[in-house]
Amino acid sequence: MKTRTSIIILILLLITTTISFSSAQAVKRMDGKLVKVFNPSTDADPFQFAVTNIEAPFPGGDSYRDGLLDWKKRLDKIYPRNKEALPAPNRASEPAPQPVQKIIPQQGFSTKGPIPGGTPSDNTLAVSNDGYLITSWNTEIYAHDLNADTAMFLPGSFRPAITFSSFSPLPTNSPFDPKLLYNPTENKFVLVFLSGRTPSDSKIIVAFSSTSNPTDPWNVYELDGAPVNTTTWTDYPAIAMNDNELFLTINLVIINQPWQTGFDRTLIWQMDLEAGFNGDATLPTNLFSDVKYDNRYLRYLCPVQNGEGPTGDKMHFISNRNYPQLSDSIVLTNDSVFLVTLTGDMNSNPTVDVKHITSPIPYITPPRAKQPNGHIFETNDGRVLGGIIMDETIQFVASTRDVNSGYPIIMHGFIDDANSNSPTMRANLIDHPYLELGYPNIASVGTDGSHNQDVVIGFNHTADTVFSGYSVIYYNGNSENYSDILQVKRGEGFVNMHGGTSTERWGDYFGIQRKYDEPGKLFTCGYWGQANNSNAMSVDELITQNYIFPSVAELNKSSVSANVYPNPTIKNNPIVYIDFKIEKSQNVKVYLTDINGKVQKHLLNTFVKKGENRIQISTESLSNGSYFLIIEPSEGEKLVKTIVKA
Repeated sequence: MKTRTSIIILILLLITTTISFSSAQAVKRMDGKLVKVFNPSTDADPFQFAVTNIEAPFPGGDSYRDGLLDWKKRLDKIYPRNKEALPAPNRASEPAPQPVQKIIPQQGFSTKGPIPGGTPSDNTLAVSNDGYLITSWNTEIYAHDLNADTAMFLPGSFRPAITFSSFSPLPTNSPFDPKLLYNPTENKFVLVFLSGRTPSDSKIIVAFSSTSNPTDPWNVYELDGAPVNTTTWTDYPAIAMNDNELFLTINLVIINQPWQTGFDRTLIWQMDLEAGFNGDATLPTNLFSDVKYDNRYLRYLCPVQNGEGPTGDKMHFISNRNYPQLSDSIVLTNDSVFLVTLTGDMNSNPTVDVKHITSPIPYITPPRAKQPNGHIFETNDGRVLGGIIMDETIQFVASTRDVNSGYPIIMHGFIDDANSNSPTMRANLIDHPYLELGYPNIASVGTDGSHNQDVVIGFNHTADTVFSGYSVIYYNGNSENYSDILQVKRGEGFVNMHGGTSTERWGDYFGIQRKYDEPGKLFTCGYWGQANNSNAMSVDELITQNYIFPSVAELNKSSVSANVYPNPTIKNNPIVYIDFKIEKSQNVKVYLTDINGKVQKHLLNTFVKKGENRIQISTESLSNGSYFLIIEPSEGEKLVKTIVKA
């Protein structure tokens, strides 16, 4: 039996052949129109109306799904499952991310049950620097105040979430495929979702928040979902931002066509951010509809977000040959990766450059994933599902197939010198001794210096003996090593939304975002199976080894004051006293961490009366050095104090 590590690290620094095509695209002006100013505080639909299909559109349409299934059955015969070829367990050298708290359902939906998921769930989230978190799924949106630990929409409602019918002027057109982004420069959010599944009713809804508070008004715009011809509808959005503009990619699907000819093309929408945030009557928008390589339309362009937030006047996109077209029917694997670069703002005749790069590791359409009791998950195709850029290196993730075991795994790709004329590529494969992996996404958790390329990758997991949940893995860009896979949310039952043993939806994507003002912290939104055989979402707060607690000066607005003494500790006397004062009676958490944010001891988590309180602890078991004492009231900001053991 072939032995491999749990993470196959195939860092092949191969010089790849790069072929480039650059052109001034035929840009079509397709301005959006302001169709609604929605105020969640006053205008939310009291009936919470939603039309939710138990089976939302499959990416590419039903004919594409049928063709994809046939293709996977063919690959299954060539690359059959072989448990003997799965990697042997091997402990990794990097520490895995640490869960800090589950945001939901413990609090926001605590008495209402877990957050439901659509079919598919389509998890997405965004979180602001000042502590507002938004998450969305088919067909609702939920907001959470992290500082107060409360739900923000529809207070007192049985379901503290707003349906898309409130945002959209098209409430009956079965909205689907939500995507969320946060802009740390403007401190505002963007929500995109689709409506309609035919050329006549296909629309794109783009909503811009007016502030960081999601309960304040949103400016809602509408774009044509059939902007090129009258035989297509819009499917599968993806979004990213630079300094001044929002970029949206979508796929045009031809109605009533077989899978071989049902894909029309992928479009790039370029939009003016300032106009959207300001609520202008018109949303200036450019449409790029001719993105090709070798006279063939590229399929599924994934926009690449800057890891530290929006910057520059350039936007990169990643594509691959994730599924064979008719002429490729004899091709089993592929090594083509396409780097598309759009340069220039809306008013400067932007250009589009397409570079073909050869991957050192071929990729292949993933197999369907197994659940317990003979149930199966859809895994879609091998498209790129997430990408970020730090400095000159793009990191991206996609689903693929292990040719040895026949199991679904993750491809983690790197494009170095992305802004040069000759970018190169390397790639790693992420697998597990028994879990089947799918629908990855990626977020930067880097800090300055040697850790600026650090990332966390999140993905769904399942197995024939493991209920579906979700996991994360940490990658150290300096050491080029991975942590073990951490199972953040474990499932409680197999998913069976359709009855019988039919194939279940498992995606179509995964929500993840760094906390921009707290390097090393991130939020995730993943899929899991409930005990009642339905699917739900879990939203979690995680920190990595790079996490740096905010300084006391940054947290001086806290409603808590404290005095730590003796500090540093006195020789031969390890006792430290913490006198703290709170302004009102409430629950208070007190815990001690090392300088990397790893919790050493939970000291307190209970109701505390207002006024002065004292905690006594012994530092005898601690090594010499600096530690952080965190006092976190349920109302108000937390306070951080440094303790030094001499």
